[in-house]
Amino acid sequence: MFIGLTGGIACGKSLVAQCFHALGAHIIDADELAHRLLEPGQPGYRAVLEAFGPSILDGGVDGGSGAPINRKRLGALVFADAAQRRRLEGLLHPLIFAEADRQRAALEARHPGGLIIFVVPLLFETGADRRVDRTIAVVADEATQASRLMARDGLTREDALLRIRAQWPVAEKQRRADETIDGARPTDDVRKQVVELYKKLQGS
Repeated sequence: MFIGLTGGIACGKSLVAQCFHALGAHIIDADELAHRLLEPGQPGYRAVLEAFGPSILDGGVDGGSGAPINRKRLGALVFADAAQRRRLEGLLHPLIFAEADRQRAALEARHPGGLIIFVVPLLFETGADRRVDRTIAVVADEATQASRLMARDGLTREDALLRIRAQWPVAEKQRRADETIDGARPTDDVRKQVVELYKKLQGS
């Protein structure tokens, strides 16, 4: 079974994915694929550098050829401009989904009957929900999202809210999903929710 796991930023998707992995599920993480694709020498690196220019590199325009892309600098650029964000997504999403398909095929060959969790922040926005058998949304209230982003990434409240509101509302993801996990709950409670859902998915 191929499951799409999504949710708003800082809702707890990573914790939920870790819990599923501990129970025996296989994880394909779109964000991790994007990170790799942006490394020097990878397909996404040159495309993004050509699109956004050397100011996104570590060291800025003086970073030199082959310098790593500064993800905070790139993030600040695209989260402040919807057109730039769509431009970045248009470059990376085809590469991400192609690699995810390759990994899925390899996992299905090695582990027939296994449970594969595809973690995709923009699952519904990109239409990737049509690639999966079932969907799970991890949800949290906006105040929890903002406080987590501020603590995790050192953002101001204004910048945190900008990133949250750049995505679809959590309530819309919850409405579209087959299953929901409350990621605002304490960690032990989140784990219990995942265990119950894992049993349900195995049973189906």
